[in-house]
Amino acid sequence: MSLLHQKKLQSIQDKMKVLQGEQLKTEQALGNSLIKVLKDKNAFSLDMNTLIGGIISVIDKIKAKDKDCETWQKIGQATFTKKSKSRPVVKI
Repeated sequence: MSLLHQKKLQSIQDKMKVLQGEQLKTEQALGNSLIKVLKDKNAFSLDMNTLIGGIISVIDKIKAKDKDCETWQKIGQATFTKKSKSRPVVKI
């Protein structure tokens, strides 16, 4: 492999590391937001199997672009807007 190709490869690998770090930070922020909402709604006192099943069902509906998703998005935006004007909203 030529020196030019090695430098390009290293540059790409460096960019990948930066992006992976950003992805991890984003996932951690999302996880923290989800845990806060679950705590605020006292969801940890619910049956865990039902809660997890409900979350999986919601994820499936979002992926299928179910009509309920628009309403859920508005509720989510309102929740984050009320709690912190300075906190960025994480979109998936």
